[in-house]
Amino acid sequence: MNSHSDISGTSFAAIVQDKPEARRDIGGGEQSILRAYLAIIYRRKWTLVICIALAVLVGIVLTLVATRQYTATSVLEITRETGRVFEVEGQRTEATIADAAFYETQYNLLRSRTLADRVIRDLNLKQDATFAQAFGLDAAVSGDQSGAPFVAQITGQQNAQDTERQRVLRETLLENLAIQPVRNSQLVEVSFTSPDPALSARIAQSWAENFIAEQIERKIGESSFARNYLEERLSTLRSALESAERQSVEFANRSGIVSIQSEGQNGEAVAGRLLLEDTIVDLNRELNEAISDRVRAEAAFRQGSRTGEASGLELTSPVLSPLRARRAELSSEYERLLTQFEPEYPAARSLQSQIAELDQSIAAEERRIGQGTRGALRAAYLAAAERERGLRERLETVERELNRTKSDNIEYNILRRDADQNRQLYDAVLQRYMEIGVAGGVGPTNISIVDRAEPPVSPSAPSPALNILVAIALGLGLGIAVVVAQEQLDDAIKDPDDLERQLRLPQLGVVPREEIDNYEHLMAELRDPKSRFSEAILAIQASLTFASSEGIPRSISFTSTQPSEGKSITCAALATRLALGGYRTLLIDGDMRSPTVNKLFGLSNDRGLSNALSGEDNLESLIHRTEWERLDAMVAGPQPPNAAELLSSNRLNLLLEKLGKTYDRILIDAPPVIGLADTLLISSAVAGTIYVVAANQTSSNRARISLRRLDTADVRIVGTILTKYDAASSYGYGYGYDYGYGYGREES
Repeated sequence: MNSHSDISGTSFAAIVQDKPEARRDIGGGEQSILRAYLAIIYRRKWTLVICIALAVLVGIVLTLVATRQYTATSVLEITRETGRVFEVEGQRTEATIADAAFYETQYNLLRSRTLADRVIRDLNLKQDATFAQAFGLDAAVSGDQSGAPFVAQITGQQNAQDTERQRVLRETLLENLAIQPVRNSQLVEVSFTSPDPALSARIAQSWAENFIAEQIERKIGESSFARNYLEERLSTLRSALESAERQSVEFANRSGIVSIQSEGQNGEAVAGRLLLEDTIVDLNRELNEAISDRVRAEAAFRQGSRTGEASGLELTSPVLSPLRARRAELSSEYERLLTQFEPEYPAARSLQSQIAELDQSIAAEERRIGQGTRGALRAAYLAAAERERGLRERLETVERELNRTKSDNIEYNILRRDADQNRQLYDAVLQRYMEIGVAGGVGPTNISIVDRAEPPVSPSAPSPALNILVAIALGLGLGIAVVVAQEQLDDAIKDPDDLERQLRLPQLGVVPREEIDNYEHLMAELRDPKSRFSEAILAIQASLTFASSEGIPRSISFTSTQPSEGKSITCAALATRLALGGYRTLLIDGDMRSPTVNKLFGLSNDRGLSNALSGEDNLESLIHRTEWERLDAMVAGPQPPNAAELLSSNRLNLLLEKLGKTYDRILIDAPPVIGLADTLLISSAVAGTIYVVAANQTSSNRARISLRRLDTADVRIVGTILTKYDAASSYGYGYGYDYGYGYGREES
């Protein structure tokens, strides 16, 4: 019973956002928010059409009454400037970044107030009546001083008026000026728009010419400034260079530093090595030679002392050479004999004796030679050692002298570097100064006029096509805003999704919109099993079968939020369908204030429910038979003074209990909930209540209030039925809310 007690209002945004949660495709997937928006737009399509039509109409009217505007264009070519006062390596910006910054600077210069003031002076726009008339400027702004009152005011306000006049003219020019770079080129279009074609051409051309003149004047000013600056810089650098060279020469003379200048490969002066460094190099070379000589002499001396031999001198002896040669011959002969005979062979023994004698002679000669040459080897060794020692002492002396001059050498090099740097700066500045002097500061300009401005032959504005497109866009935006406002203000329940989401109650079915105003029409719809209305009622009956564990409740009341929601038609149709389904059914008109069943079935309302509640016991006289075998009806009867008082008694419960013994199902057409207590009393006496809601008619807020009233009376609400539903007008964007009513009708 509390399923609807927490229902609260929702905004349009929440409604749209909730659509995907409520809407489900046949496959079970969520439908997109876009489809929900399209459905809303489709439902409010005439609002959009009216807004767009009004906007287009306004656009056409404004186009017809608007003043014709003419745009003249002058095309400039702006090339990249590369000249600089100083070209310093490593300070160049990447080409793409530098070019973008350069051209953006030029575009801003074209829009500058200074350039606008030049054009005003050039064309004398202060005194130009054509310009003032074209833009609707008054006499004070345009500079027309013919009026006497204006002449009288000049005396004390001339300066203020001139400033204000200049400001207005400048703003007028800039507002109607357009600077448009041509894509992927160095061209720029300078356009001016005014009601006068000739005036537009004059201003556009003057703007381009004055921009070029301004650039030339700026170059001349920069050149003059550069010459003055470079002259001062040259004087400073010249003094610094002379001072640095003078200090380096004086320090070299004072410290005794001598350097040799030689010509390098590129013809540049290269400082020679210091004389002390050359001396150290020569001493190191001689010392290495002396060490080598001493090592050889020492080795020869030690070998001769250890072996007692002449250490190679014997090779040149005239005695030893023949003896050794003879011994070699005898040894060879002896070896040959041993291959054929034994060592005891007489010839072999004779050769062996001769070899022994030769060995004794050779040894004696070597001892004699060794004793004579050992003294010579010792003397050579001592001489080599003495030469090495002298060279070492000389080298140490030169190195000490070089160390003493290192600090002087470092300071001298610092002074030389300072002098060289000053000389390079001086040469660079001098070269730049000479270039500026030759060019005279004014070279070919980097800006030129490609196309001169000409008076246009056709207006540039207003554009009918563009205005209509803009009007359509604005009308569409306005229409969407109006649709959103309507959706925000309109809280009517529009479709089955809204019904379930807003009321949080089970949905029993949807009754399509049908114009049923009498019993014959109702019966005709119900007799046609293929009609949409008949199939909808049959679907409701099927849903009621699962409403409770015992199937369709035995007694059901039908109510709604307000009158004219299709409650009575739905109740009568369902009663008829139950009778056709085999149930003995009684239809009771519970709305004694505004009865409907008697009108629908064409019955007399003289006797009915009010009589039964007043104490009438003959119920058969109060029940009317219908053309359906199992369907009976009880009309409301005479209107009582106080219907709620009759319903509040226990007579209604006793009546339903008594009628329940005769009929299988009892359906009561109860009054609306709002403002009446009748429905609460009727609904609390039946087994279940069906709440009827009319699509695009019933306010969700009012419906929630009605449901809360029913909830306080502990009414069991079986479900809801949406009536008067038109899928095409509500959400006719293919959501399938017609539930397939009429399926197979074409085949039949």
